[in-house]
Amino acid sequence: MNDFITKQKQKYKELEKVFCPYINTEVLFTSSGFKHLIWKSNQTVRTIEVIQERMEALNVVVKIISKSGTLQEYEKLDNREFYCFISIIEGKKYKVVIAKYNTNKYKFISVIPKWKTGKRDS
Repeated sequence: MNDFITKQKQKYKELEKVFCPYINTEVLFTSSGFKHLIWKSNQTVRTIEVIQERMEALNVVVKIISKSGTLQEYEKLDNREFYCFISIIEGKKYKVVIAKYNTNKYKFISVIPKWKTGKRDS
């Protein structure tokens, strides 16, 4: 598993940034975004299966961010703003989360493959 994560980390570092038409600026790919693919917010590690799904979903993250013209979710918590884009690619639903902190820079936070929006999603 460590080899898989090491290879994915190298691919992630190569992403650096991508332009998002919805916010009309670049989204940065920082180390905190990569860490969130492995760790939950409460500092517990995700299962191996979930880590692999999220890492493999990075292939579609750039596509989703670079083509997103419609915001599906927005939330403001203290000095942070969260923007969520949901997309169906090749029959799979993905949720991509980016955040804006008080630095005015937008950062990739997470991708959630198999995102469920309602009872009809399985």
